[in-house]
Amino acid sequence: MAKKAFTLIEVMIVLAIAAVLAMIAVPLFRSYLDRAKDVAAGSSLQQVAVSQELHAQANNGSYTSDWTELGQCGFQPDPNVRYSPITIYTAFVNGGPQAAFSLMANHRSGRRVFQYDSALGRGVEMLPDTEPLMTAEANMVVRNPDGVLTGP
Repeated sequence: MAKKAFTLIEVMIVLAIAAVLAMIAVPLFRSYLDRAKDVAAGSSLQQVAVSQELHAQANNGSYTSDWTELGQCGFQPDPNVRYSPITIYTAFVNGGPQAAFSLMANHRSGRRVFQYDSALGRGVEMLPDTEPLMTAEANMVVRNPDGVLTGP
C-alpha cells in the first residue's frame, strides 16, 4: 500500500492562498477595531452629557466642571478614553442666555476626536485634520467662555 502525502507544491499553494486571505482580512479587522474604539469614545461622551443633565436638574440648572460631582450623578469614566476639561459657558439660544457646557474626548488609540456641546444638544465628530488630536490631558483644545475653540 502506497503512502499518501501532500507534495511540496500543494503545501506551498495552500500557504500562498492563506497569505492572500490574511492580507485581506488583517486591514479589515484593524478598521473594525478602530471604529469600535471611536464608538467607545462617543458613547462615553454621551454618558458625560447625561450625567451633566442629571446634575443640572438637581442643582437649579447649573452644570459642573468637577468630575467627582459627575461621578455622584452616575458617570464612570472609561480608562481608555481621554477627556478634555469641561468648559462651562453661556450660550445665547432663542434670544436668551442659557448655561451650557462643552468637552471633547477621544479613545487613547482611536483616530477621531468627538466634541459634545450642550447648546447644540448633540455630539459632533471632528476629523483629525480639522482639530489637533488630544495627546495629553493638559494640552487639549477647549472652548473658552466666548464659545471660541482655543488650544495650547
